[in-house]
Amino acid sequence: MRPGSFITMEANYKIFNKNKNDLYFILILLFIIVSSFFLQVKNDSGYIPLGRGIQIPETCFFKLVTGYNCPSCGLTRSFISISHLDFVNAFRYNAAGLLAYLLCVLQIILRTMKMFSISIPKQRALRLAIKVNIALVVVMILVNWCLYFSNL
Repeated sequence: MRPGSFITMEANYKIFNKNKNDLYFILILLFIIVSSFFLQVKNDSGYIPLGRGIQIPETCFFKLVTGYNCPSCGLTRSFISISHLDFVNAFRYNAAGLLAYLLCVLQIILRTMKMFSISIPKQRALRLAIKVNIALVVVMILVNWCLYFSNL
């Protein structure tokens, strides 16, 4: 075995692991978006429309402990509403939902481009858009939370 071949194999292993993590992230985001197409919102709760409809259980630990909505409460209902093109209710459930949904879509595009080594200038522009979107999501979540507590 040549001395340089070990480094090459190690570099290839790192590249594979990096792409593998991107693939897992893409699959998770795709699952979130695709599953929101199959869910419905009824009585301000998320439902799985099978037979009579199975309600999605409360999963917010913050709300279970404190009784108050957390900053991200309503994102599931917001994603479901966006997938059904109900943007008014999506905004009503959580104002940051529209931006968070866009962030998921942008991440899928960026990571797919990265996996297939699509041109770097396009990736840089997309990364900038993602950074701006992340900042907007954080601000919107905090504003949404402040408005929630001001209405108590």
